[in-house]
Amino acid sequence: MLKVKSGCVTCKARRVKCDETKPYCQKCTRFGRKCGGYLTHTLREPKAPVSKLQDCDPPLKSQTKLSLGIPLQPPGTVQLKDELEARYFRVFEEQTSSELSGTFQLSLWNRFVLQSCRDEPFVKHAVVALAALNVSYKSQLQWGNTDLPVHLENPDEHQRFALTQYDKAVTYMRLSISDPNRDLWKALLSCLLVYCFESFQGRRDLAISHAQSGQKLFQDRIIYQTRLKSLGSPSSSKTCSMEIDVIRAFARLDLLLLTAIDTRSPAEHREFIEYEGCTPLPGTPSVFRSIADAKIYIDLLMRKMGHFMASALSCRNPTILGGELEDRPRNTQAQIWFGSSIYSYQGAMLSPDHHIHHSEYTAHLRRWFAAFEPLVQQAYTANENSDIWYAMARLQIHARIMKILLAGTLFISESSYDRFLPDFKVVVAFASRIVQRQQPSFNFDLSLIPEIGIVGLRCRDWKVRREALELLKQPNFHWEVFWNKDMLEALARAVMETEEEGLRFGAVIPEARRARMWTIATDEVGRCANVKILLNTEEGSVIREKDIRW
Repeated sequence: MLKVKSGCVTCKARRVKCDETKPYCQKCTRFGRKCGGYLTHTLREPKAPVSKLQDCDPPLKSQTKLSLGIPLQPPGTVQLKDELEARYFRVFEEQTSSELSGTFQLSLWNRFVLQSCRDEPFVKHAVVALAALNVSYKSQLQWGNTDLPVHLENPDEHQRFALTQYDKAVTYMRLSISDPNRDLWKALLSCLLVYCFESFQGRRDLAISHAQSGQKLFQDRIIYQTRLKSLGSPSSSKTCSMEIDVIRAFARLDLLLLTAIDTRSPAEHREFIEYEGCTPLPGTPSVFRSIADAKIYIDLLMRKMGHFMASALSCRNPTILGGELEDRPRNTQAQIWFGSSIYSYQGAMLSPDHHIHHSEYTAHLRRWFAAFEPLVQQAYTANENSDIWYAMARLQIHARIMKILLAGTLFISESSYDRFLPDFKVVVAFASRIVQRQQPSFNFDLSLIPEIGIVGLRCRDWKVRREALELLKQPNFHWEVFWNKDMLEALARAVMETEEEGLRFGAVIPEARRARMWTIATDEVGRCANVKILLNTEEGSVIREKDIRW
């Protein structure tokens, strides 16, 4: 591994040789990156990221060693209490914001959030808290790192500081919310910051609650604007870049909820389709100009398909699924049940209108793949460690899994998934390379964990299925609050063993032996769960219970 002791912050974080040109190194400038400058300089005004992928650079790899021992100057006009706050703020600016921005750099974190730190105390304290929590998390991975200052080498020190800062942030948030003239966009930002902190603390229920509160505020705004437009009223003003940043962040958060434990009702999903979802999909070009363009299109398409599948849940056919079983639990976020996310919808009795929409989305996906293919070929000619290849691979995984999920809403048999074996193979191949490259970090991207889990649950090819399960054992995943990869691996393995019991390796699994997960009640503290698996046998539907551990 190349050790880089000098150079700009960005080159050192990426562990590449820096030409040390000042004030900005030419290597960063040439490749369209934001040069982080040099530690002896005062922090500069944050700018929108520039990238040769048009706002789509992957996150910088986390530094192997986290040292807060270098005295730093506080940034410009942000008022920080002491040197320790300034150090954590610098960690957020140089590392945490890039990680939260994800593979497709979301400028909210390194532009609007940093700018808001000047005027909003709750943003400043939340940013410092997130940075301290990030350092705590990475310190746990590097316990015993002698490069950390003695008084900070214990992860608990970072954790305590993070909680102190978070308490201050919440106090200021309450003051801001009580202001009758409060800015809606800053109210949304407070929901987003609380969601992130609670997520990275592992408090799933609180994270989901704040995510849903923010989504409700956001949805109400969309409905209000849509109704004004329908009445012929002029919009208040042109959408500014700050609002666009927040809109993009909540669009991503909506996708995270759709793919996690989504407790929103079918009626709420239909409301999305009626208002925000009524925005027509832009015409698919014959070829996308960039991966950024392809991502904008597939994100909107995935959200539309996600809300479509969720609204169709109320039309599910209990006969196909094995009869009327217990209703799904409401407001029980410690459990996963049939239909708790778009990863578990199947066997819906679609209305004629639903069938029309299903056909339209299928056609849109087909056109997206065709328009994306030239970029895929371009990425194949690049190095597998390149930004373009990495971004292409993630989009391929998301799109192929959504294609399988959309088709699955109509399936009445598990054997129908066999036609997607080529897609399962591509997902596993791309995911294995991504997982090898990435390092554990905080992240706001769509998780690969459930997508790999879909392969473990739906793919009956013995080799590909086991490759997916082995991937879930790898430690290199981003921090994830919604999906416990160890639990998902144990669940998929339990389903696999149930189906393969008594068969020789590689044998075709008959439909009568194929299973699907129905409910799972988890005890994450005890690292165990009770799973109910539905089998459609020749004698009828059977529920088999299993206890799993991880």
